[in-house]
Amino acid sequence: MSGQERQVHISAEAQHLVLATSDPQEVRDGVIEWYRSIGGRPFFDRLCDAFYGLVAEDDLLGPLFDDRWDVHARRLADHFHQMYGVGDLGQAWGSRLLRVHSTFLISHSHRRRWIDLFTEAGRRIDAPEPLFSELVGIMLIAAGDLMAASRGAALERGEKFDTQGRPLT
Repeated sequence: MSGQERQVHISAEAQHLVLATSDPQEVRDGVIEWYRSIGGRPFFDRLCDAFYGLVAEDDLLGPLFDDRWDVHARRLADHFHQMYGVGDLGQAWGSRLLRVHSTFLISHSHRRRWIDLFTEAGRRIDAPEPLFSELVGIMLIAAGDLMAASRGAALERGEKFDTQGRPLT
């Protein structure tokens, strides 16, 4: 062990997410190996391009973005590279990521559509399984976390919404 205390974390095992314990260096090494196995930077570039191509045509998610789809695709690919290619898992709670997702209210419908389009993008580029299903599982958790952050920010702004995240008038 690297001298650091073992920590509990979520780990993907085939089609399931499980709680595991590892030291931080073991987690980082495993994440980087997973990144290489799924296809590294070229895979995430293709995935993010395909994903934002779908978002650009989507009536629910498209309006949340400006029309710089290539910029959004690069930012997301860079985010995945930092998290998984470099092993900087702290990027999951980066201030820029939280700030961007706290400027609007994310509903359950937004979250479902995001996951559906992300999954469809993976299907369109023939993403390798079961690695891609593991990523989708992690994105389900991340999307829920960002939805919660957006709701907290909306409450601070005095916005009112129902349990599904739909604004109340």
